[in-house]
Amino acid sequence: MSTCVGGTPHICGGVGGAPGVRHDSCLKYDFEADTWTISGDMQQARSSSAHANDERLGLIMAGGFDSPNAAVNAATSSVIRSFDAINFEELAEIDPGVRQGCMAIKNSTTLYVGGGAYNEELLSYDPAEDSSRWNSEGEMPNSHVNPGCGVAVNLQGQFEFVITGGEQPVQDAVDIYNMETETWKTSGKASSLKSTYTITQCS
Repeated sequence: MSTCVGGTPHICGGVGGAPGVRHDSCLKYDFEADTWTISGDMQQARSSSAHANDERLGLIMAGGFDSPNAAVNAATSSVIRSFDAINFEELAEIDPGVRQGCMAIKNSTTLYVGGGAYNEELLSYDPAEDSSRWNSEGEMPNSHVNPGCGVAVNLQGQFEFVITGGEQPVQDAVDIYNMETETWKTSGKASSLKSTYTITQCS
């Protein structure tokens, strides 16, 4: 998982380095020295998490695989948050089926997670409510594994969760959930997308 924390590029968890190792550390990049150093350690090794970063809500990672041995794909229900990539706190657990899913944040208030290897629902969570569980917003029209997603505002000024792409099998549908009407629609095809990735600019 890669993102920006305090204007600095960070990478947390993942598989790499020594063969077959899943990592529990977060690395930060120093532009001047052109080096990566450890900023902090998560409670557990983690890869393939749904994640998002927001100035108000912090860096959040949900689900994924948590065995230090990368050959063991043991799913986790753990959800963690950090504001500095040094200290991490636990939030409400989520269905472990969301591994390889996607997270987006609405208006710096509500988390939305869609897709995943064994998840067909859109799930929502407001950290300010101090709830012990995630809410289901209903079943998605299509399966999305390793998709891209985001929250947008349509021409009517309504918030929408947009999820697209994926694999296992290859998914090219673009599914849109209107948060005001609580309805889904599928909007065409996305040119045979497979896995989708987000590039974030740090400034």
